[in-house]
Amino acid sequence: MSETAGTVIKLLAALTSPKACVKYITVAVFLYLSWVGIEPLLAAAKIGLEQKSLIILLFGVGLGSLVGHIISSIAYHYWDKFCQSKEAAKNQEAEKQLARAEQVAFESANRKLVEQIQSMFEHLTLEQKKLLRGLTRSDKTINTGDSENEALIKNNFIHKVLQVQYRNYVVRIHPAISDFVKNQWEAELDFRIDEFLATSSSKELLHLMGTNEVSDKVNPSLFDSLSNISGILRVGLDDEVEGYWLWFDDHILDRMESKFAMSLVDERFYSAEQLQERT
Repeated sequence: MSETAGTVIKLLAALTSPKACVKYITVAVFLYLSWVGIEPLLAAAKIGLEQKSLIILLFGVGLGSLVGHIISSIAYHYWDKFCQSKEAAKNQEAEKQLARAEQVAFESANRKLVEQIQSMFEHLTLEQKKLLRGLTRSDKTINTGDSENEALIKNNFIHKVLQVQYRNYVVRIHPAISDFVKNQWEAELDFRIDEFLATSSSKELLHLMGTNEVSDKVNPSLFDSLSNISGILRVGLDDEVEGYWLWFDDHILDRMESKFAMSLVDERFYSAEQLQERT
């Protein structure tokens, strides 16, 4: 095997990375440039041929190695940035896909919860409905040990926010069912109000609950009609003074004022003198 062939084999064995390849190429280029550019400058110098060859060799190898290192470092820097950018884009896409999958699962769970409350709302007790409706306005503190409240929690209609005492927790309605409960509640209030307004005594009863004081005496028989009107106005005796209290059922006043732009009072007392029949 010739000396040149042996040298080539050794060089090939040393080429273990792209960085080494770049360095060998730049060394070769600068060795050539050194022979072409530096050798004429050293021709006039009184230096032996062997020394000239050594100087040219060292200059070419040193400068070639330095430039090769710089080129490799720059190339690797941008390659690393490219790889990092590609990996970041891949991770970002994976995160987006995960977020989309979670969003789909979240929306699916919410739809199932809404379908569940829609199908079983009529079967809930009056107190359960009242609690859910109240929670559409604000959080409330309840006894979670109560069986009715516990059922709402187990069905995921409400969830605990803060413990107040042993079994007393501040609870919040699930956002997914809040609109349904609110819309169903408003529809029920509207139905009760429309039913009330359709009665012959509604105009006189609303007059009694107006913001202006009633100066005329009221026929007590007018209150008899309240027993036939569900959940609008209620009447009751006073514990100390002879007479009657008249008041709106829960949330009826707010709904009537917002729906019809009426000015009404929440409750009013009528003494025995005001309730005497007209002569």
